[in-house]
Amino acid sequence: MTKITLKNISTSHKSGSKLDNIDMVIETGEYIAVLGPTGAGPSEILKVIAGLLPVASGQLLFDEIDVSDFPPEDRGIGMIFEQFQLFPHLSVLDNLLYGPRMRREDIDKKIEVAKEIISMVRLDGREDAISRELSGGMQQRVGVARAIVAGAKILLLDQPYRALDAKIRAEMRVEIKNIVKGLGLTAIHSTHETEEAMMLADRIAIFNNGVLEQYDTPEKVFDEPRTEFVASFLAESNVWDITIDNNQVKLGEINIKYNSNKYPDKSYNRMVLKQHAIDLFFNADNIPNNWNSFNGKITKVRLLGEFIRVTVDVNGIEFIVRDLLNPDLRDPLHLIDEEIILGFPVNEVNLF
Repeated sequence: MTKITLKNISTSHKSGSKLDNIDMVIETGEYIAVLGPTGAGPSEILKVIAGLLPVASGQLLFDEIDVSDFPPEDRGIGMIFEQFQLFPHLSVLDNLLYGPRMRREDIDKKIEVAKEIISMVRLDGREDAISRELSGGMQQRVGVARAIVAGAKILLLDQPYRALDAKIRAEMRVEIKNIVKGLGLTAIHSTHETEEAMMLADRIAIFNNGVLEQYDTPEKVFDEPRTEFVASFLAESNVWDITIDNNQVKLGEINIKYNSNKYPDKSYNRMVLKQHAIDLFFNADNIPNNWNSFNGKITKVRLLGEFIRVTVDVNGIEFIVRDLLNPDLRDPLHLIDEEIILGFPVNEVNLF
């Protein structure tokens, strides 16, 4: 179990991707998700911790020991990639023992450890199976087991489930986290999927252009975003230029109530409103108290499986609403040009 501290970490390399003055503390046994667009920083963080990307400035500490100049093999790191990186011609057991054999460790002892780990990742009876004969989910469990047998105290997962189909991916997320937590490993999981990060992480680090925008619990980053980027990245959102007048947001000819205790000054000029935070009503009596509500006309409708995306024109302003399909919305083609009321809670108004 290892605590990881990044102190003012910056990197610079030819690809253009870099980290800029990153401060993070990852506590022993935490499962951290790093989230952001491609090239924004999540993969770079993993490479720095693994020793695959040199630090231009700052310090990387493992349990207060500066490991910034340690080679990768001396860091106690296990890496799990999107591609499973197993030896396809070797059995499950031989894949787990490959590293110890190369390091000339006591193989008899390692065999016992490996068998215990194989049982822990629910691969009992598959020790002799050739890895290429296993399903994608099984191969990913072998990858985790191999890292543990090698003595990893830190597990780095770089988009590990992207190559799996949706059903297996959902199962593996939970299984691997339970294994990691059960062993008390410190884990950093890089992903582009908000849902995956929200589901798995104790805390989420959100990166944009090499800058750490926010680092907090899933609930905090979702409900209390500190920047416009975080608010709009975590959920499909409406984003507008606005002004503030008499404790109301001025959006064109529309006046929108907001939480003035949450946003005490008047200098805000941008508003972010999550699409799913808006509800549609055919009857004004159904709108809760202390909500913003406006009459509008539906101009576009798009079905998204169990969801529907509706564009509503309110005094020339487009509101995009993402809602679950319900009996009132079952016949979307007949909704075009329909008069409707949209509403959303005052606390869902995010200002920047």
